[in-house]
Parts: sequence; structure tokens; C-alpha cells
Amino acid sequence: MNLNSSKTRSLSWVSSQVVEIEYNDNTTITLENAILDYHLFDKFVKNQRVKKLIISGANTKITEEAKHYISKENQKRANKIIAEAIVVKSNTQKIIANCYFKLIKLYYPTKVFTDKNDALNWLNNLNKGTSLPLISL
Repeated sequence: MNLNSSKTRSLSWVSSQVVEIEYNDNTTITLENAILDYHLFDKFVKNQRVKKLIISGANTKITEEAKHYISKENQKRANKIIAEAIVVKSNTQKIIANCYFKLIKLYYPTKVFTDKNDALNWLNNLNKGTSLPLISL
């Protein structure tokens, strides 16, 4: 296994501040996967403040346990996450993303997109000092 990937996703730098997290197609993210994914994320970003570009996989699902774990872990990392853009591939994923935003309590700006370039442009144009939540679907 590549140091920048797990069973469910891969990580890569898009720019000096933007980390892309791309989920695999046709996978279910379990609590065990989520724990490993956050361990890898922490090693990858090395305590740097980042903007997250999350690319949903087609037909990717997440268990309730994993959702709650992710919520808690993002709250712990809120001071290290500048903003988060999620690119979805279906209306169902858009609904799931909306629920996800409720779970993370919106400690940083978040937005859902259907186009990766639009998401990346939004992240790149954000004011680095922004601390107020921004929700847009």
C-alpha cells in the first residue's frame, strides 16, 4: 500500500495548501477505515493548516460509526483545516454531504460542488483568514 493511500482513498497535494482526498468507487467506509484514513492524513499533512478538496467516489458509502468518528476527528482538527470543498457525483451524495456538514458542526467554511475545477477555484480564492462558516449547496 502506498503511504499516501488506504483501502478507501488516496491523498495528494494539489498546491502548497490544498490536499486532495479522493475516495475510491464502490467502497464502504467503516470505522476501521476511517481511523486508518485519519492516521494517514495526519502523517501526510504533517500538522500543516490545509484546505481539503474531497472527491467522492461513485457509489461510495459510509457507516454510521464512521460518520461519527469523522465528525469528532474533524472537530479536533478544526484549527488545522482552513476550508473544505466536497465534489459529489450524485444527488444522494449531496444529501449525505449536507448531513456530514451538520455532524462536523461547521467549524470552517464548507461547500458542495459537482465540478472539481469549481471546487478548486473556490478553495484557491478563499481568504486565508476566513474563520466564519460558509455553507452553500
